Parts: sequence; structure tokens; C-alpha cells
Amino acid sequence: MRKKLALLLVYLLFPVTKTDAIINNQHVKKSKYDRHTVYKRLSLHEAILLALRYNPDVKNAEIQRVADKFALKLAKNNFEFQYALTASLAQTDNQIAAQQNSSLTTTLTPTVHRTGVLGTTYSMSLNNPIINGIYHPGIDLKLTQPLMRGFGKKVATASLYSATQSEKINQLNLRSALIQAVVAVITAYRQFVIDQNNIVIDKLSLKDYAQTIKLNNALIKAGRQAPTEVIQTKAEYTQMQFTLKNDKNIVKQDRLNLLRVIGLPAQTKIIVPKNIKINKRQQADINKILAISLKNNITYLSQAIQLTLDKRQFLVDKDAARTQLNLTLEAEKYGVVDTNSTVEYEHKIYNDEKHFSALVNLNIPIDNYTLKQAIINDKVILNQDAIKLATLARNLKLTLIADTDTIETSYDAIKIAKTTLKLQRENQKYLQAKLKYGLVSTFEVTTKQQQLDQARVQLLQQKIAYLNAQTQLYSDMGTILNQWHIKVRY
Repeated sequence: MRKKLALLLVYLLFPVTKTDAIINNQHVKKSKYDRHTVYKRLSLHEAILLALRYNPDVKNAEIQRVADKFALKLAKNNFEFQYALTASLAQTDNQIAAQQNSSLTTTLTPTVHRTGVLGTTYSMSLNNPIINGIYHPGIDLKLTQPLMRGFGKKVATASLYSATQSEKINQLNLRSALIQAVVAVITAYRQFVIDQNNIVIDKLSLKDYAQTIKLNNALIKAGRQAPTEVIQTKAEYTQMQFTLKNDKNIVKQDRLNLLRVIGLPAQTKIIVPKNIKINKRQQADINKILAISLKNNITYLSQAIQLTLDKRQFLVDKDAARTQLNLTLEAEKYGVVDTNSTVEYEHKIYNDEKHFSALVNLNIPIDNYTLKQAIINDKVILNQDAIKLATLARNLKLTLIADTDTIETSYDAIKIAKTTLKLQRENQKYLQAKLKYGLVSTFEVTTKQQQLDQARVQLLQQKIAYLNAQTQLYSDMGTILNQWHIKVRY
């Protein structure tokens, strides 16, 4: 896929040249500045794929994932063994009266620490100071176990759970950025299609007006029509020429806007197909659509995850208000080794000391209103979260119903617009025939010509409206990436 996109981008940025370019089997007339440039016809799927690679918002979202992933790694690492190594070197010189003393102390202390999923903390440190050649080895083992406050997997791993759920939200944020980019490309692309077809409609209208002017001139020449009759038709013809020129400029702006949304350079030469394909409408099952949406809609899923986070925070704050009862066990062993002695190692150690201790800490909070306030706030937040989630589900269903209704209405409107256009064409053809024999006024012909143009535009707009309504439905459902066979790598 990357190779295909790279080749496509090279083709877009460095188009081949030849005398005439043929697009959709029609010669495209070009200005003297770019008549030798071939415009690459870009499909909607290609535009979407390019946007997913070059759109700045997508790039920013992907870069943000680096920090997001590391935050999760950090949260997991907090429950792994933590290692540290401390070293020091100290030279001390003391002079008391006429006596001068000096000492050299070197220390190398490795430590290991870990927090368990039940709140248990383990630590071990090796103390190895050497003072003037006398080695003082020692080891310290310590274990602390919460028996009330802080005990339990849900409380002890609250930070890890929060990081895991936040990672899910971050993944949804990436998916949301991709959906927004895809929708933006689709919108810009289809607007490009509309305005290109407007040029086609303008040319058809000019052709019809030219035919009317030809008939007017023939009637005037035959003395069957006043010379003033052709003035209105020429005025409409001139106005349509201006409209055509303006629509061509709009198409240029559409091309630049599409390139901006995709993230491609302004010099990229692209053009989009004018044909609009309408798929057969399928009967919508709103209950099935809602069930799919509740599993994919970004806003709803984010709120559902936020609810679980707030529930866990409520447990943590309740636990913080409990009595603290911790059991600490500690074992220490120290000795002295004379490194200057020539005696065997096992005979160098003396003053071997061992210490064992058990400590119980008790802390009872009494009328701690700060802790009580945190619990009350958590309850309020949980109730608000539940209301938000229910509201989102209800509003989502209403939105989906509106989307499906819009799709059905737009599809029916296409049928009506096709019929209207067919009748307007037949009527205009009939009026042209009557005008040929002077049986109808030029005013009526030009008026009906405007209605024909409106029918052409109406059919074009209804087709795009139908496609946009489908896009809006898939966007609200959260499945638009699936519709375009896009798999997200988190």
C-alpha cells in the first residue's frame, strides 16, 4: 500500500506531458500555460488514502500516539522491579590540636524496589561502604503490606487501570481524527465533482441558447419576428458565458481546497471524474444500525470509558477515607571486613549483626471533610456521567433516524429530479420546434430554458445530497473507515 501511494504521489507531482490530454474520452482545453500538462484523474478512494498519509491533522494525531503509548508503558513499569545504583566517594581530613586524622570512604549501594498488585511494596538495598580499608557490608530487606486502606487489586492498580482506559480513549481520538480527515476529503471531493458538472451544465445551456439565437435570426431574416426578440436571448447567452467563467474559477478553487485537505502541494495536477454513481438504496433497520453505532460511535464510547474511570476513582476515594493499617517487616544484616588483613576471608568478618523488626501503623481519619467532599463529588460525577451516557444514546438514535430519513428523502428526490429533467427536456425540445415556426415567444423559450437548467442542477445536487447523507450516517455510526476498508494501526 505504501509503495502504491508513493508511486501515485510521484505521478501527481511530476505529471507526464503531451500535446493533448484526454479525460473521460473528451479533450480538455487548457490555457497556454498548462496545455502540455496531463491532469491525473484522482478517484475518491485514492484521495482518501493520500489524505491518511499526508494530511497534517492525521500526522499530528499519529505523532501524539508516541506520547500516549509511552504513558501507558510508564504506568505498567510502575508495577515492575525498579533498580537503582548509588555510588559515592568522600575524603575527610580532621585536625584536633596537633593530631591530624584523615579517612577515605567509598560507597556502592544497589537497591531494588517493587510495588505489587495488592498494594504490597518490596525493597532491598545492599550497603557497601569501605572506610579506610574496612569493609562494612550490609543488606536491608523491607516489606510493607496495607491491611485496610490501600489493600486490594482494584485500589492498588487504579493508576494502571486509569492509564489503560486512557489509552483506549487515545485510540478513539486517533480514530476520530481519521474519520474527520476522511469526511473532509469526501466533502471537498464531491464539491469538486458538483462544480465540474456545473461547467458541463453551463455549456449545455450555452448550446441551447445558441440554438435559440439561431432560430431567432432565421425568423427575423424571414420577417416573421421583430429584431428585438433576439435581444433577450443574447442577454441570457452573455450572462451564461459569465456564469461559465465564474464556475471555471470555482473549479480551480475546489482543486486547491481538495489538495489542502489531502495535504498535497498546490502544483499537484489533479482532476476528478464527473460521473456520479448512485447505488441502489437498501432498507434501513434502525435497531440494527443503533446496535452497531453503540459499538463504534466515538463520542458514546469515550463517555462510556469515562464512566468506568470515574467509578474506579470513586472506589479510590472511598478507600482513602478508610482506616490505614499497615504491616511492615524488616530484616537487616551488617558486618565488618578488614580488607587490610592477611587472614582468610571467612576469618576477616567480625561484629556480625542481624536485626529483625515488625511494625504496625494505624491511622484513623476522624471527621475529615476533605475526604468526604471527594466522595460526594464522585457520586455527583457518576450520576452526571450516567445521564450523559443515556442522553448520548438517545440523541444518537434520533440522529440516526434523521440520517436514514434524509437518505430515503434524497433517494426519492433523485427519482423526482430525473422525471422533472426528462419532462423539461421534452418541453424545451417542443418549444424549440414551435419557435422554429414562430408559434411561441422567445420569452417563453428562455424562461423554460432557465427551468431546464435548474432541473439539471437539481438532479446533480440531489445525487450529491444522497451520497453525503450516506456519508453522514456512516460518520455518525463511527463505521465510515470500515466502509472504505481502512484498518487503523494504533
